[in-house]
Parts: sequence; structure tokens; C-alpha cells
Amino acid sequence: MEEKQMSEMDKIMQGWNNDTVIPEVVTRKAEEAFSRIHRECEENSEKSIICGANKGTSTVHRRWKRYVAAFIAAAAVGGTVFAATRLHLAELFPKEMNSPQAQEQIMTDIAVAVTGQVHMPEAYREEGTEDMFWGRKVIPDASPVLSIEEVQYDGTTLYIYGASTENGRKYELNADRLYINDKEYGPVGTTNLNEWTGEDGYTFTTDLSALHLEDDFTVTLPLSIYQGEERFQNQELSFTMSAKANIQKAEDQTFAHDGFTIYVTNIVRTTNVVRFSVRYQLTEEEREKLDETNTGLTSVISGDEVEDGQNGFTSGYEVEDGYVEEHIHAGLSPDLDQITLQTLLVENGGYVRDGKVIAEDMIRLNE
Repeated sequence: MEEKQMSEMDKIMQGWNNDTVIPEVVTRKAEEAFSRIHRECEENSEKSIICGANKGTSTVHRRWKRYVAAFIAAAAVGGTVFAATRLHLAELFPKEMNSPQAQEQIMTDIAVAVTGQVHMPEAYREEGTEDMFWGRKVIPDASPVLSIEEVQYDGTTLYIYGASTENGRKYELNADRLYINDKEYGPVGTTNLNEWTGEDGYTFTTDLSALHLEDDFTVTLPLSIYQGEERFQNQELSFTMSAKANIQKAEDQTFAHDGFTIYVTNIVRTTNVVRFSVRYQLTEEEREKLDETNTGLTSVISGDEVEDGQNGFTSGYEVEDGYVEEHIHAGLSPDLDQITLQTLLVENGGYVRDGKVIAEDMIRLNE
């Protein structure tokens, strides 16, 4: 019986493998499903939704193959595994969490301490509005407004997913700062999922790349609570996280070109993203030429090895002798050991896509 079951499963799996890479965990779940279906059919279980009264007929034979094929299809195409733990962070940040290593870092068993308002942001002290901060009303029900379900720290960025509780669904929540070991950091990016996916929950992200955390650390997330025009006192959620993260660093690299030199520094690779800084140092002649033509330089990553060269975030600013750009790119293959940096000449106020490529350099991601 086991041999027949496996051969039938193999046929179905082979059919899918022609077009789709089936994760190992999906194969294992499919095997479990086949075993359960055969067992129920043999026992003529009244609870079986597949075998029913027609046990042993060719119709049922086709039906259970179709059920398991559908199971495999949903798991393979959907990108998540049916009947496995749902990882909201992997769904909400699909590019960042595109590797098994990244998803393994997501913590789901989190002990959270809930308190009232304790920390006061520095901004209130600077503005002299401490009385206003402490003078807000406390929400009538002091039970948690948010359940922290998933957290991840990849060595540079902290990701938090929380589901609204019954009490929390009465309010709109926000966070613009948080505390790491009682020290204030920010800004925090808050997304209300109800506005995007219809779910009652929130995500919070913040850049902690300057901290270089190596030991377990405590996160305190102060939640601002709103109901219409009224704002209540914060509710604070605290939990401890592991600082273990797979971070790879590469040496700074320099590329000389006619009229400018590129310095690529702070190259860091985590399970989620690749980050680096690009500085364009221009000759005086080059600066004058750019001013006369109302153009500037910018950079993008590209090449066959990059799934989507524009899938990232780039911020920039001018310095005395050129430009500095900060790059954060997600969705790159974890096996990638170099990327192509393109320098483009772009009209000021124009689109990057309309720029002219004037240089290409290979950035090494490994030491």
C-alpha cells in the first residue's frame, strides 16, 4: 500500500515540478496528507470529507488526487505553506523575506509585558510640553490594544507585526519612536494594515544599523492611541529579542572615472537586504559641466543577476564636492556575490529611467 501511495504522489509531484519548484516542506506536508487520506479510506471513516460512502471507486481515487494536487498548487503558487504557520512579515515584506534564512529569523513565541505610559519622547522635553504629554486621559480599558505576533531583527532593521485586540479595534494606533534597552530610537514606520489588506493589525519598522547589537536586547514600543480627534495616554509593549543575525561585510571599494571618482562604503549584507553608501567626488570641471547642463549623477543597481534593479530605496544629499547616496536593496539572491552599479546622467527634476548610463562598476559583496 505504501509503494502505491508513493508512486501516485510522485506522479503528481513530478507534474508540478515540470513548472514549479516545490519546497521540501510542501513535499512533506503532501506525504502527510496522502497517509491520512489512505488511512481514512481504509477505515471507512464517516468523518472523511474525501472518501465518503464511495470508498474504493475510481471517482474517489481521482478526487483525493485532485485534493492533494490542489494542496500542492496552493502551497507552491501562493508562496506560503498550507497548514503551516502563517508568517505575516513574510507576506507583508515579500522581497525582504524572500529566503528561508530570513524567515527562520522571525520570532513568533514572544513574551510581552504591557504597561501604561512610562517613557516620554525627547521632543516633548525640547518643546517644553511635558504637562500636555502626561495630562492625556487613560483609555477606559487598560487591557492590551495590540498583540505582538511576529518580530524580526536582521542585524540592521527591526520588523514588528501586531494584531489588534478586541480592545485595540476601538482605536487607531501609531508609533513614531521606540526604545532599545531604554534608549530612544527612531523614526518608526507604522503601517495600518486595515487600510491595505483589510486586516486588523499593524507593522512597525525601524533602522537600527547604527547600533551594531550583539547581545539580546529589550524593545519597548510606545503606542499612541487615538479615537477620532482625541488622543489618549500611550500604552507600552516590551519584549526581549535575540541579536543573532547573519551579517556579512565587504571592504570599501573605489572606482575612478573621467571627471569623478566613486567611493562605495559601509557595504553590509543581511538575510533581508544589501546596504551600502555611494559617494561621488567630482572634479571642479565636472561640477561646472553639470551645472551648465542642469544635470546630475545618480546610481542604480542592475544586471541579469538582479531580479529587479529598482527594488530598493535610495536617499541622497549634496556635499561640497559631489553627492552621497544611501542604498538599501531587497529581493537579491542570497548566493549573489557581486552586483552591478550603474551611474546615470539625469536631468535635474527628471526621471531616473530617462537617464544616460555613463559608467558601470561591479561591487563585491563578499570579503
